[in-house]
Amino acid sequence: MFRRSFLGTLSAVPSLPLIPDQVRQDKRQPVPSEGNLMFWFHFYGAIKRDRPMSTEWAREKTVEELNLQNLTEEEAIRLLELANEGVYDTDDVPERWRTLFEKMEQEL
Repeated sequence: MFRRSFLGTLSAVPSLPLIPDQVRQDKRQPVPSEGNLMFWFHFYGAIKRDRPMSTEWAREKTVEELNLQNLTEEEAIRLLELANEGVYDTDDVPERWRTLFEKMEQEL
């Protein structure tokens, strides 16, 4: 009986609306071009690791240390915040940086 209830519940899960996906789509915007390796390193880290960009201070301090080429400081801070919140995923990181970071992770 428990098994039947469990399987019935499990079969209903795919039909439930996923609120995080709706929120994600509302906040998601195309990531502007930025040639700075360290920006993408922090962006990738915010997606992959345990919320390193969770505070405003952390994001501001990180952006202060970057030499941004195509983004304003406010844009960079906002993108790091959104990456930290799970709005973006690693597919949003430009391929050349993503493959570099993935290779580094594998070698470590």
